[in-house]
Amino acid sequence: MAEQLGLEFIGDDRLAGFRLQRLEVLNWGTFDGRIWTLRLGGKNGLLTGDIGSGKSTLVDAVTTLLVPSHRVAYNKAAGADSRERSLRSYVLGYYKSERNEATGKSRPVALRDANSYAVILGVFHNEGFDQTVTLAQVFWIKDQQGQPARFFVVADGALRIADHFADFGSDLTRLRKRLRDTPGVELFDSFPPYSGAFRRRFGIENDQALELFNQTVSMKSVGNLTEFVRSHMLEAFPVEDRIQALITHFDDLNRAHEAVLKAKAQVAHLEIPQKINPDILRINLNDNLPASINVLKAENVPPRFHARHHATSRSYLYLIAQRRTAFAKRYVWWIKDELNFFRMQKALGVFQGFHDFSSFADKRMDKGVSTKVNVESVELKQFGEVIALRIVASHFLWKMVRRVVGITAEAGRGSLSERDIEKLLASYSEIPARFTAPPSGLFLEKVLYEGDRLPPIKIPIQLL
Repeated sequence: MAEQLGLEFIGDDRLAGFRLQRLEVLNWGTFDGRIWTLRLGGKNGLLTGDIGSGKSTLVDAVTTLLVPSHRVAYNKAAGADSRERSLRSYVLGYYKSERNEATGKSRPVALRDANSYAVILGVFHNEGFDQTVTLAQVFWIKDQQGQPARFFVVADGALRIADHFADFGSDLTRLRKRLRDTPGVELFDSFPPYSGAFRRRFGIENDQALELFNQTVSMKSVGNLTEFVRSHMLEAFPVEDRIQALITHFDDLNRAHEAVLKAKAQVAHLEIPQKINPDILRINLNDNLPASINVLKAENVPPRFHARHHATSRSYLYLIAQRRTAFAKRYVWWIKDELNFFRMQKALGVFQGFHDFSSFADKRMDKGVSTKVNVESVELKQFGEVIALRIVASHFLWKMVRRVVGITAEAGRGSLSERDIEKLLASYSEIPARFTAPPSGLFLEKVLYEGDRLPPIKIPIQLL
């Protein structure tokens, strides 16, 4: 019988994730002289008691385990001034102040001297993964005036102060060695690598979550909920700058389109550091972009997706009008001469397949770029007085499509044969450049990705 996986789904999702099972403190604030334990068992807890009973002291112990010291505002849960308590006051155990009658100044009175040490320890358990992680910090007074020194502990498993942080005398080096020799225990001398270690275990990808925890765990009151969410729950994201950059980018594209082509289905990818609902992004872009640009669709894609590199082929459409038009002249090439549709069809078919299109590429194209292109399919279709030409290929060279159209039109006029076109593909010639079709009738019809299929040709305009 195959061995079953150890991963089980918990029956009560209210206990999902890593939750605090046990908090232990030794010589922390007024919790003096012995190990004090708060057992939560992964459930929510309510701390009650008289003023000064130590409620905020325990909350600050949890905050200290998870948040860097420069971000912690001690005793905030009690609405105290930020200078009232500090890491030093917790390690030495300040519990009252005495006034000097001679000087009139007050000084704090401590429960402990500089020879003592303090430990805070939290055990977190994930019931769904049956995984336990212990976080601990050990403090001691190194500078008589400054903040305490400390080291940090992350352990895979449940530790206890009595079992792992005691009976070492005053030799902290001995304690460090004992902890390093304990399986599954890591020691750190600064907060960033310690934070990285426990965040990896907890699955916390962004430190914004810990900042939110810092703001809410000791929250006294919220004056404005909207402002609180904006300030503490959302990462700073320069959305206006990003949208303006996008608009500038699309303006550049628009100017290029006016000179070269119209895109029915241009595709672009955008990498942003924060998740945004695709529909909201599309709506906001369209609200800010010029009327000549319309974002039809936005969707999430895998991180490694690239709009250009992952495309398997591109489809261009070119429209030829056989009569004059007042309103559609920007979107067609009006050819006054009579065109033989059958000859055009046979001429266009010559381009299908793998050929060297050096005669059909602009000379200003980058040097070193291959002029060999695989034309996957070509199609010519008549819509009344409009002839639509479609060409699909893996990639295209600069002006290639317009020159293919120009040569095809010459075949329709009767001035070039299929054999003539075969010679243009066989060796370099200046002839296609002389018959380059104007940009007005050219459309980027579609960018195709794996699994995509082209629909039947539909012309995007009507002659009026």
